[in-house]
Parts: sequence; structure tokens; C-alpha cells
Amino acid sequence: MPDLVSGQYGLRNPLTALLGITNVAQPSVPARSNLEFGLANPTDGVIATSTNTTAAAVPCDAGTVITNVSMIIGAGTASSTPTHSFVALYSGATSTGAANVLLANSADQTTTAITASAVLTIALSAPYTVKASDVPNGYLYVAYGPSATAVPSGLVVATPTAITYQWFTAATTPKGATPFLSCTVATTTPGTPNANLTGAAAKAVAPIFILS
Repeated sequence: MPDLVSGQYGLRNPLTALLGITNVAQPSVPARSNLEFGLANPTDGVIATSTNTTAAAVPCDAGTVITNVSMIIGAGTASSTPTHSFVALYSGATSTGAANVLLANSADQTTTAITASAVLTIALSAPYTVKASDVPNGYLYVAYGPSATAVPSGLVVATPTAITYQWFTAATTPKGATPFLSCTVATTTPGTPNANLTGAAAKAVAPIFILS
């Protein structure tokens, strides 16, 4: 085992204890979340809008097996008359948009009820093993695409668009990426994730995603 003490790392991951969620396929691997970025100003806010997909960057390592995507649903609004929804994983490769290709997704959740003030966990159609080419900069994009009369609120953090959407140029960012912390894009077919994130636009809050 590496010398964690000299590196000033703890022996336990407090985020794992806080969330109470561990990796399903790899119990020794921690659940991953964009909470690891140290984002601030958590609130019960809008995680997505109907017929649009919200995506956020989540740290992840090659070799991680992802089975579930979870969100913390708020007290303000549970889902009203849901018709479609899905979660999906997109690559964090090179540049945003067409290069961020779909890696894996859940089945359409159709009219499955969503409970307020609870953890919503949606399974991918099959566990996905993250490849090095999916995470060249150490993160991938996790997405949620609902269609409903009222989309549930949930745990979100502020990502002011003027300073956190594509904040580096391709020339200065590692591996030429132009990353975002959170974005939204129109869902072409409700219940089915787009093939990539072409058309991504800035989103001022990022929903908190947990990968397990």
C-alpha cells in the first residue's frame, strides 16, 4: 500500500461514509461523485427541465465498473406525471459536444414514480467498465434526461456559467479539452439519450450525481 500518511491522505474516504453508497461491483472501490470537486452552495434546486438532458462532469478512473447512477431528490417537488427518463454516461474526451459520445445508459424509466426527499437510484442497462479513452482528463459526464409535467428538484450546486463553462481554451487545457461542470442539451427522443452532447449549453447549477 502507498504511504498515504506522507502524502497527507486519510485512510478512509469520508465522502463514502457520508453518502452511504459503495461501488456495487467493486466493494473496495469508492462511489464517485462530483461532490469530490469541492463545489459549494448546495441547495434543493432544478436538476433538469422536461425534454432536456442535464450533464455534469464526475471524476472517475479507468477500470471502474459503474452499475448505478444516483441523485438526491429534494423536498420541494417530486416528479409529477413522469412519462420518460433515463440516466447516461458520456465520455470526457478531448472537447465538448460531438466528441462526448454516449458510453452507457439505463432503460427508459417511463412512468416510474419518483419520491421526494429520497435517494433516486437508476441502474444502467448493463454495468459499464470505464476505459482509459473515456476519461483522458480524469472525469466523464453523467446525464439525466426526464420528461414530466413537473421534474423533481434535487441536490444541486452553483456553477456560474460565466466562470465555469468551458473555462479554458483548447490550447491551454490538458489534452485539448474544453470542459464544463454542467450543461443542458435538448433530448432528441424522450426516454432515449442522444448519441453525443452536441449543442450543449451552459447550466448555472450542477446536479449531484453518485456513481456506484
